[in-house]
Amino acid sequence: MFVKRYFNCYYDEGCFATAVLPETWRAIRLGTNEYRFADRTAPRMIRIRMNIVNRPSTAVAAKRKQTALKGTRALKILSRKTTTMKSTSGQGPLTVTTLVYTYRSGSTTRWVATRYIDMWSLHSANVEMTVGGRLKDRTFLTKVLDKATQSITLAG
Repeated sequence: MFVKRYFNCYYDEGCFATAVLPETWRAIRLGTNEYRFADRTAPRMIRIRMNIVNRPSTAVAAKRKQTALKGTRALKILSRKTTTMKSTSGQGPLTVTTLVYTYRSGSTTRWVATRYIDMWSLHSANVEMTVGGRLKDRTFLTKVLDKATQSITLAG
């Protein structure tokens, strides 16, 4: 079940971000403006990084990510595509670039999709979202990524 999740919260100021995510996934703060929500029942997750420094365009950010992946064990780039999506949370039209790839981790093939999101037509990547898990979970992980993308809100 998907619900609105609040994160990037401070005890004296409230929460500065929300997204529709799986209800049972555990929130883990990774650092300033970076969170991971991990499934307790399967090796899959979504990581959300906000307020990207130097804000390149979504296409440039995805190309840089792809370049940074060179040397990753058994890396296969499946696609890199820029498109538009409608925000369900009033964040304006979204321009997104999604990089989809697989790689080997031990004896397991991992499926990953990293998406850079331009909110409010600013022509720069405001948010990076990455979902990852087993190859057999790619349909569900795509649904998680799409719901999170369309519902993300940032404040402050």
